[in-house]
Amino acid sequence: MQAGNGAYNGAMMTSASAVLMLACMVLAEQSQPGRRAPTRDGFQGSPLWSAFIMGSSIRMNDSLSELKPEARQAVEQRLQQRRAYKPRLRVPSSARGIQAEMHAARQQWEGAIVALTGAAGVEAEAVAYAKDAVLFYEWEGYSDGPMTEAGFAERYLRDHPQTALAPFLDLFLLHRYRSAFEAAGHEGKPDIQRTAAERYRDVFDRLARRTDPVIGAVADDIDAERFLYVRTDQHPRTFGLPGIRIVADTDNQHRAHRAHRVKKSSL
Repeated sequence: MQAGNGAYNGAMMTSASAVLMLACMVLAEQSQPGRRAPTRDGFQGSPLWSAFIMGSSIRMNDSLSELKPEARQAVEQRLQQRRAYKPRLRVPSSARGIQAEMHAARQQWEGAIVALTGAAGVEAEAVAYAKDAVLFYEWEGYSDGPMTEAGFAERYLRDHPQTALAPFLDLFLLHRYRSAFEAAGHEGKPDIQRTAAERYRDVFDRLARRTDPVIGAVADDIDAERFLYVRTDQHPRTFGLPGIRIVADTDNQHRAHRAHRVKKSSL
């Protein structure tokens, strides 16, 4: 009996090690920050993140083509689960305009939380978080929106240290701190930009230690984009390093692309 338990435990450790190795490979082999060229027009942002949040399929080949077969299969399976999910939150029949849009956005968050968490029995907590989370309708190009949303997620993690939602919340924080970093740079707020960069790096390191290859793939997808929200030649993972720029950008290019940003915080 003892020998059998040893064999079983050994098999479990081997399986867990394999999953961890796959997750680490996803980030380690593809973790050059900002490696993707920006799109000339149209959608800019993480295709995988947007697929889980909004069901978007735009530029999905940019992301899926970079994944190893095992990680790609895991992502596609989880996206199927996301598409099949029926939200428990409801849009009140009396809701109109922005209010209705925000209720619908919270439904999207609920589904994304369940799919990206990848654990059974998280639906009730996902509903509660999506219902109460601080979400802005628009950020309007400023850093305070994504920083405020990130602050709520950070407090939730502190108040619920054993929450099953932690993998999703880390991805959420990665996206928000990256967006805040970019916006703060254009606002001329170096203190916020520095804080966002430091927190981004901390969250990225946490995500690199997670064993779920889907979480690793989405984290890398967010990190790989040249920018998510406001065009910039800086990346939070290399911010502050001497002589490091992702792309040689000019003031004219910045002006031309100032309006090229994601307004809705539901991305």
